[in-house]
Amino acid sequence: MNVSRIGSSSLETPDVEALVAHYERVLGLVEVAREDGAVYLGTGRDLPSLRVRAGSRAHLERVSLVLAPGSSVEEVVRELAGHGVTAAVSSDPEPGVVQAIDFDDPEGNGLRLVLAPDPALAPNAPARGNGIAPHKLGHVARRVQQPRTMETFFGEVLGFRTSDWIGDLALFMRCNADHHAMNFFRSAADPGTVHHIAYQLRDLQHLGDACDLLRQEGIPVVWGPGRHGAGHNLFVYYHDADGHLIELIAELDTMLDEALGYFDPRPWHVDVPQRPKTWPLEEPANRWGPPSPAWIRR
Repeated sequence: MNVSRIGSSSLETPDVEALVAHYERVLGLVEVAREDGAVYLGTGRDLPSLRVRAGSRAHLERVSLVLAPGSSVEEVVRELAGHGVTAAVSSDPEPGVVQAIDFDDPEGNGLRLVLAPDPALAPNAPARGNGIAPHKLGHVARRVQQPRTMETFFGEVLGFRTSDWIGDLALFMRCNADHHAMNFFRSAADPGTVHHIAYQLRDLQHLGDACDLLRQEGIPVVWGPGRHGAGHNLFVYYHDADGHLIELIAELDTMLDEALGYFDPRPWHVDVPQRPKTWPLEEPANRWGPPSPAWIRR
């Protein structure tokens, strides 16, 4: 199976218009469409990266992953069935998606694989929005009971590779050159809930401009700026209108050649070369910047 990248996150909320307004005004996403009671927003460059619909509580409903162009939905469904995974197929289920395959991970969290037209063949994207204006959805982090189970499932079934562990607490997995598209935090108290959603910015200046904008909007930065150890990305965290933790990132590690087995060399790397590894849980989560708040590990 060839998953090329993360596609979108789907959020349920008690107040659709308030959450949509937040993502438009603050994050700078652009409304792409409204279909079947859902609002789709994107960065203005590609498929929608966020789906918002009404629900009784603020909740991450599912994560969508994009199959590589030329993938066969029938073959993917057969491969899933071979791993004991029951999937449902739909056609034209959302803007820009030709077919979708819906199923659950081993802990019952929703996943969707989508087949979309080759971006090179798509019409020109709409204008970018205001606000922070990220380049793309970077990754989604979930709380789960058993990260090791997720490592097996995403690795053996979906073809992801393990980039790093932090002790036995946090797992980082990639499906392309980016250090991680999915991130799993061990949590006995709140399994299935979203830990954070990350959007990728251009560089440190873009991150600084984002902090200025958050200040103007009266939204506090709850952690950062700083540079993480695992992934080595610059980071800033804040909460959206529903209280979801949002991470803004830049300079994330990339593995340009899987055969070499190490990440593209950067001056700030801890190891040379920087290979996937397990980082000590006792080690600070960031190379510089404020220490991690206690709640970040919950």
